Amino acid sequence: MITVDQRAVQLWSEGQGTASIVNTDFSIPLYIEYGTKQPTASSDQVPPRGTITVDGTTSIQGAIITGTGIQVQVMPGITQVTPLIPPPVTLLPSGDQTGTTDTLLLQSFEVSGFSVRLVSGIYYFNNLVTITDGTLTGNDMATIIQLNTLGHIYSGPLLAVGSKGVIRNLSVANSGADAITVAGGVAEWWLMDLFFSGNTGWCIHHTPTGPSHGRIRGIRGTGGGSPNGGGILIDGGGGAAVTTEVNIYDIDIQGCTTFSVLECSSVTDVLCSKLNGSLNNVNISPALLVQGPSQTVHMLEVDVGGSTAGPAVLVVQANAGGSPTDCIFTGKVQQGAIGTLVSDASARLSFTDWYCTRNQGDGFKSTGNGAFNTLTKYTGNQNNLAAGVAYDVNVTSTAHWLIDGMRGVSGAVTANRNIMLAGNHVSPVNDPAGTTTAGFAPAGW
Repeated sequence: MITVDQRAVQLWSEGQGTASIVNTDFSIPLYIEYGTKQPTASSDQVPPRGTITVDGTTSIQGAIITGTGIQVQVMPGITQVTPLIPPPVTLLPSGDQTGTTDTLLLQSFEVSGFSVRLVSGIYYFNNLVTITDGTLTGNDMATIIQLNTLGHIYSGPLLAVGSKGVIRNLSVANSGADAITVAGGVAEWWLMDLFFSGNTGWCIHHTPTGPSHGRIRGIRGTGGGSPNGGGILIDGGGGAAVTTEVNIYDIDIQGCTTFSVLECSSVTDVLCSKLNGSLNNVNISPALLVQGPSQTVHMLEVDVGGSTAGPAVLVVQANAGGSPTDCIFTGKVQQGAIGTLVSDASARLSFTDWYCTRNQGDGFKSTGNGAFNTLTKYTGNQNNLAAGVAYDVNVTSTAHWLIDGMRGVSGAVTANRNIMLAGNHVSPVNDPAGTTTAGFAPAGW
């Protein structure tokens, strides 16, 4: 399928050939010229929103098709199609709330090399539209792609991005599943400057099977009356880690109802910076989750609130494939049952300038046995809001920790730091005066 806008397309055939030509323009006919023959008869025209077939009675060598919003479908017999590079195609919303019109029109551009521009308005979808080797762009939050509201209500994701695909500057709303998916095998893709509201599943769900080299930037998920089920999921499965290579930047997703703000499972090389997010208070998931043999998953400059119904705001844990390693965290987590929970064989983790505040229980808790972990310039403040037994830092296991420059300033905790086991591997250094401790003396890592 070749699509052009206000340009000429030239078809070449070694002999007899056939082409189906669709005029997608709402008001302007397109004209067909064969060599020196000028378009005069109605048979040489394709009316607005019409179709014509150029077929086998004559060779169509040198046929030139010009007009606005043209699609040329090459059938058997055509050996070469040479268009000029098509400029963006501009599409208007149909107003068809069954989703049939907008979906079919957008699906007709699911081909390589085309850019589609959506004007302000609501576009109703009743099936998946995939953008591959092209760009789908809107008029920022004034362009809304949403689930159909009449007829059979579609229950799948609304958009997918394929290899070398770009989706940007639009809103995605009210999907009964995920809003945008990125399948395994997809590589070189961008999702940028997008607004999400009322989607039942994840705003963005990526299932990599190898290096995908994706970019996720400028994402806003509304809270309030139209929150989303979850934020961003990078899911390599439950086994060995998948090298993924995705950058995530400038994220603001609030009030997630079912899933995490950001989850990375069994993936490597995922770098996230400037993440703002929260859960609603009945969500039983962690707000941030790194699990499985994930490696080099960095969450930098985060400011995320959790739920008292979940295990912790940030959870770092194993799955069947192993435990996370070599991950870096900076920023603040707050308003959870626990601020941060590190478990299993999670190792070589680095927490720097890490804040855990206003949590019901512990600010930072370690229950695993991983080695060479560091907690540097940590602040625990206003933890133990439930007024039980809780600490700014609570190491209950044999995990190895260097705790450097800890600032435990919560007034209501049982003690600023607790070390539960005599055979621990904890090395605290540079404690401020007045740091209170409980349990056993640090035995060194």
